[in-house]
Amino acid sequence: MENKNNNALVYARVGTGKQCGKSESIVGQIRSCSKQAEKDGYIVAEKISDSGSANNIRRLGLKKLIDSVRKNKIGMVYVRDHSRLSRNLGDYVSLLNLFAKHEVELRIVKKN
Repeated sequence: MENKNNNALVYARVGTGKQCGKSESIVGQIRSCSKQAEKDGYIVAEKISDSGSANNIRRLGLKKLIDSVRKNKIGMVYVRDHSRLSRNLGDYVSLLNLFAKHEVELRIVKKN
């Protein structure tokens, strides 16, 4: 899929106190995803973070992400891992379908 929107959104989420390591922190996720976006030639237009269960799609940050996609504000979403968006397969597929409908790409940034 080729899109012309050069704006990226970086989304980060932590679920519990267990994810307190540097690489899994909100700051660490945003830093690595932003760095990759810039490397890929995107402008990081939005940085959104959430805390809470990935089984709940009603998170405030995720709602903001969905709103940005629907309003065609971004062309790429960067996340550290697919589970940052959702651990529920149905919800994850719904998000992917929304991205496809609005020609938004998803980039998973692997840990270094």
